[in-house]
Amino acid sequence: MKKVVLVTCAAKKRSGHHAARNLYIGPFYRACMEYAESLKPDSIFILSAKHGLLDPDRTISYYDETLNRMGVKARRDWASRVLGQVRGKFGTSKMEYTILAGERYWEFLVEELGNVLLPLQGKRIGKQLQFLLRNTR
Repeated sequence: MKKVVLVTCAAKKRSGHHAARNLYIGPFYRACMEYAESLKPDSIFILSAKHGLLDPDRTISYYDETLNRMGVKARRDWASRVLGQVRGKFGTSKMEYTILAGERYWEFLVEELGNVLLPLQGKRIGKQLQFLLRNTR
């Protein structure tokens, strides 16, 4: 079974055009990405409020969007778009997804994706960061 890690985007971003992995600069995002890489998955993607499922090597520009400011319908529409992108990448293959993001980024994805691990679920942000730093291999 292939393993995919989905990492949150971040509010803190560099200006200009950058590979997505380098655009986001917040410490929480960095900790999520380091933890994701330490898991040695088959793939890592970023969950972007603007771009949906985002390849970390794709060059993008600064933007100011977050699911935290979107209503339920907009978040459902975003999740539907992400699920379509996931199907486009992986088809119906059996996958294991680890999601490193807040609930608004996974709330409408979990049921459809099926085999999902949420290691940060139920932890406050400080405990999430502590978990990531302590468990990065």
